Amino acid sequence: MKHLALIPAIALLALSASAEAGRGHGGKKMLERLDSDGDGLVSLAEFQQKESRFMAMDADEDGGVSREEMQAHIAAKSEERAARKAKRRAAKAARMEEKFGAADADGNGLVTAEEAHLAAFNRLDANGDGHIDADELKSRRGKRRQ
Repeated sequence: MKHLALIPAIALLALSASAEAGRGHGGKKMLERLDSDGDGLVSLAEFQQKESRFMAMDADEDGGVSREEMQAHIAAKSEERAARKAKRRAAKAARMEEKFGAADADGNGLVTAEEAHLAAFNRLDANGDGHIDADELKSRRGKRRQ
């Protein structure tokens, strides 16, 4: 009986997580994930197919999710997000370090305006001809979007 009382909370949690994942796209991504027959609508049967997400929280496989299992699941997801965020931060710091090293032409640990301009110019001057043309700017814009 205690498991039945958790169902509304768990459904709300699952829906909230799905809605958060679809945020910024008017729920389009969430709809695409749930709409298994592609008719643009989500039936109860399609919604219930996502039961595996719910059952993934059932650590002891007793057919229900206890408060402790839900808390452990939420904590694990938070840790996963924190690890992904830390990985992105480390990658960003490494890119900054690489760019700084490339810009610090004389290796003195300081980047002057002249060094910064030269480094930026050289990044844009893809063919190294000493000039930046429209194709190089367009190519750079495309790389930044990716």
